[in-house]
Amino acid sequence: SMLKFGTTLTEAVNSLQGGVELKKPDRKYVDTIELKPAAFNKAAADSEVADHFEQVLHHWCSQVEKLLDEGESNRKQADDVGPDTELEFWRNRMAKFISIT
Repeated sequence: SMLKFGTTLTEAVNSLQGGVELKKPDRKYVDTIELKPAAFNKAAADSEVADHFEQVLHHWCSQVEKLLDEGESNRKQADDVGPDTELEFWRNRMAKFISIT
């Protein structure tokens, strides 16, 4: 059906526009660490660098958990749960994950 296809496209566009943007680590840490195992080990041993990346990762986890919780609350509110509803739920969840940048 064309209406369902149009709705799916509209939802996809909305998910791309309203995506979640994860905070990037500070440049002063990213630019100074070479992409080599020894450099990673050295950075991990530096408490300032490790603390910074831990805070960034914690923020990412919070944002993703919030995104997941939004989908779950909508799922629990639906009374007409069936195969189509379940497929729609997972389609929307996939669109949200794809929108993370």
